[in-house]
Amino acid sequence: MLYENISYPDQLPFKIFFSNIVEENYHYHKELEMSFVLRGTTHYKIHHLDYSLKQGSIIIVDSSDLHRIFHSSDDILMLTIQVDLDYFSDQYPAIASSIFVCEIPDGKDPQEYQELQNKNKILKRLLTKIMIAYQ
Repeated sequence: MLYENISYPDQLPFKIFFSNIVEENYHYHKELEMSFVLRGTTHYKIHHLDYSLKQGSIIIVDSSDLHRIFHSSDDILMLTIQVDLDYFSDQYPAIASSIFVCEIPDGKDPQEYQELQNKNKILKRLLTKIMIAYQ
């Protein structure tokens, strides 16, 4: 297990960057991490669960969750944002005890699937806006 200390540029409570990680060792950090696959395929392992990701997929790794990336395609490109949740604790006191869950629709409920797709579109749009504003 390796603790990763995240540094924040420009005194902001987040770090956003492009990455092309093919493989990395298990690690954890206090930040929430969200990765948006822009190109290629990859696999995340969070604790004991494996997630296969392709272009357009988003994955969220909770604060202090043990995780790694592996078996990425050579053309992998991800947009990743790491967020310091402590920064928001004054506005949202319960944020430290919040759990962010990746939802995987089973397709049985069309309305539930559509709601998740709408949330996914909003999240992608917001990530794109943050990236453009930060550049």
